[in-house]
Amino acid sequence: MNYKEEFNKIASKAINRESEKEKIPADKVHLQLLLKKDADGDISNGYRYLVDGLPLMENGKEVKLSFTDILGVKIDLKGYSLIVPRFIKKVLLKLSVQHGIPAENISAIVRLVDSKVRVLLYNQFSLVKELQTSDMFSDSVAMEIMQDQLNEQ
Repeated sequence: MNYKEEFNKIASKAINRESEKEKIPADKVHLQLLLKKDADGDISNGYRYLVDGLPLMENGKEVKLSFTDILGVKIDLKGYSLIVPRFIKKVLLKLSVQHGIPAENISAIVRLVDSKVRVLLYNQFSLVKELQTSDMFSDSVAMEIMQDQLNEQ
């Protein structure tokens, strides 16, 4: 599986789908990938759409997303929701260490520019750098994920 291509395809479809649903241009819709820390200090993935940089709201409340919402499916027959969130979490944790950013402050904003997926790394509201999806989904990260899965069994 080419994780970079799959990520780009999933992100592009999600942004375009939300753009059509909200009836706004795709370049105004971004997908934010973030980490959340709960009261026990456990870190989990979070996802949300941003429109013009602000969280998408519905009836005065922020729209909460699951990874299957991003995929646009009710049941994930391909199993992406078991693999891709681990990749995202691992990459964001690795980047938080590399850049000295607390895990709960790091996020990646995925957007479409000329129909191409671009990923921007943020420390809260400050841009850190543009990420290359080939760096995010490298073979070394894939190996770490597979090793983690083996260790869990």
